[in-house]
Amino acid sequence: MGLILLLSAASQYAAKGFVTRKVLITGYAALALCNLLLIANVFASSAAVFLLCVLSAALGHGLCNLGGISVVNRVARADNRAGLLATYLVIGYVGTILPILGIGWLSDQVGLSRALLVFCAVFALLATALALATWRTPVPVPAAKH
Repeated sequence: MGLILLLSAASQYAAKGFVTRKVLITGYAALALCNLLLIANVFASSAAVFLLCVLSAALGHGLCNLGGISVVNRVARADNRAGLLATYLVIGYVGTILPILGIGWLSDQVGLSRALLVFCAVFALLATALALATWRTPVPVPAAKH
């Protein structure tokens, strides 16, 4: 986990000047890829595939975090920016732990391999849907200043 967070931070630093929309789409694609690679590795049991999974997870985590914070910073007013960022981070952390608890419960019901397959398939589809929604969302044009 420490390696994923270190590489996540490095990807955020490397992408800090990129267009937010592209950062988010790339991050979602990396998360979808990570989940698909993890599904493949249930069958392959390959250290190389697992390493690719770790790398894509770190990239996806970092870029989605950077993109999300960039969106919050863009839409927040100065007087409520701190509160919105804190809310964003709390929701992000809760959103991280709930699926972990869910896969633990599901693995008790159907076994670890099946639970992992279901979890990864659902999250690969979710990440793909978010990437497509981000891609299809029109970019607002700033109003002209007079």
